[in-house]
Amino acid sequence: MRLRSFVVAGFAAAVALVPAVLGHAAVADGPEARTVPTFSEELGSGVERCPVGQFCWYNAPFYNQGQENWMWRSSNSQPDLGRSPGSSDEAESVVNRTDEQITLYEHWRYGRCVTVPPGGRIDDLDAFSLQNNVTSIHHGNEFSCPSWGYVAS
Repeated sequence: MRLRSFVVAGFAAAVALVPAVLGHAAVADGPEARTVPTFSEELGSGVERCPVGQFCWYNAPFYNQGQENWMWRSSNSQPDLGRSPGSSDEAESVVNRTDEQITLYEHWRYGRCVTVPPGGRIDDLDAFSLQNNVTSIHHGNEFSCPSWGYVAS
């Protein structure tokens, strides 16, 4: 019985370490801890595919132009999309169906940026020189892109 308890305890300890080994643990860097993003990824197109209460970013302009292409959705900030392969630098259009603004950044809260108001959308991020360049998305009214569209690091 003692051996079984020891094996179970050892297994539980090893399982607890898996998130840190796979990079899912928070990494201290700047004023916020950068963590692996939490969002949904699916094939789809159209503004209507973005649920109320979430913001969505699409792999092609005009919300994937009626094609089944990658889209991502979330209701919370995505401070470092680079920590999740396949979603960083992929956004070409965006819809905000939340009740707060979202701000998209070229880098982790700096570089080129654009703020999308609640209920707003951008058909083509190329108009802001952000097509395939969004690495960070912040949800909430405390983040805002200046009118000149750039935040220094």
